[in-house]
Amino acid sequence: MKSIHISIAVLAMATCLTSCDGWIDNAKTPNNMLTSEQIVTPSMLATIRTKEVKDGAMIANVKTLAGVAASAAFLTSGAMTDEIEPTTKPNFLIYKQLKSDDVKPNSDVASTWNRLQDFRARAEEVLQVEAKLSNDGTENFDAVRAYARYTGHLYAGLAYHLLGKMFSRTTDKADGVRINNEIISNEELLNRAQQHYSQALTEATGNVLADKKGVFSATTAAKQVRMLMVKLAMQRQQYAEAATLWDNAYEKGLQVEVAYNTNGTANPLYSAVGQPAIDAQVDASLVASLNGSAERKAIDTAINKDGHRYLTSLEKYASLVIIDEKEMKLIKTELIVRGLMQGDAMQLVNDVLALYSADQTISTTPTLEELAHLRHVFLYLHGCRIDDLRRGMVGGTAQASWDARKVKYIPMPELEYK
Repeated sequence: MKSIHISIAVLAMATCLTSCDGWIDNAKTPNNMLTSEQIVTPSMLATIRTKEVKDGAMIANVKTLAGVAASAAFLTSGAMTDEIEPTTKPNFLIYKQLKSDDVKPNSDVASTWNRLQDFRARAEEVLQVEAKLSNDGTENFDAVRAYARYTGHLYAGLAYHLLGKMFSRTTDKADGVRINNEIISNEELLNRAQQHYSQALTEATGNVLADKKGVFSATTAAKQVRMLMVKLAMQRQQYAEAATLWDNAYEKGLQVEVAYNTNGTANPLYSAVGQPAIDAQVDASLVASLNGSAERKAIDTAINKDGHRYLTSLEKYASLVIIDEKEMKLIKTELIVRGLMQGDAMQLVNDVLALYSADQTISTTPTLEELAHLRHVFLYLHGCRIDDLRRGMVGGTAQASWDARKVKYIPMPELEYK
């Protein structure tokens, strides 16, 4: 499968930006860091020579934080469901706390909160800096600003999307979280995600960026924004909206991902449930549920030297996928089953199965519960399982266990309640 992605490779950042010393929105600037005046320059956001777009330090940092935040959300949601489970003696207790349905505001969940809030604040900072820019003769100045608006809105949208999915001040229901000293409802967080995605789409389809290349392609960018909008609509059970968006979002091989390479850090999912597997491992119930060669290849596990069950397909520098072709095809399958799109639901599922094995196929239209199983297997750690449980489509013991849970959202850190 070809891989078209929105993120540059995640590299170790040598430049330290103003207010990057914490997730808070108005952090102080230590003496050894850049001043706000030094940051408000076009090159901190991007450079465009002729038509070639290259990220500046601020946007590169935001793209790095996207991987940090998304992986934290996917792993913690995985521990709340039946995707991952803690190892026998974990050093990091969050997975054990989440799996045992006993999470307190002063627990290790603060690390996930900090990562998502840092990501949100830095994405919004890109938009703030862009709004302050004045034309200093920079080549393609208007295009640099448009690209910064596209990127800032895209990632601010993803940040609000993840915050609205994961956190609440009340763990058994969506009850809002604190943003900039104000309690914002989960519904409003997701509305903000939608608004940011819409603004990113406006920039991606505008004339200013139409002929640009490098880290940005207008056609690809527009489709990828729509892919995230489809994912958000499904999470919110806005199925008609997802159906409307799907055709203009899908492209064979297209995915939204954060790319890693050997010059930077490892994919956090690999570090958690790949071969290292120190604190978490693939959930035993998921492995037991596998049916057929394609499913077993998708969730192929082995035991590491510490006796922990890890996913063999995870590579140290593989991309962290936010949404991909498999998810888009399974979304369309569900929308067909729900009567909102036309198409061959069986063939779409078989297309996904064929990515892993030609020996497993289906011969009848899947039910929603059967689709939930397929999504569990083939969208492992995409942040989908928690959505499916909240949507009540999983059924069986897994749905009953979820319905009985006290912790359906992660609490904010204790300080945020004061």
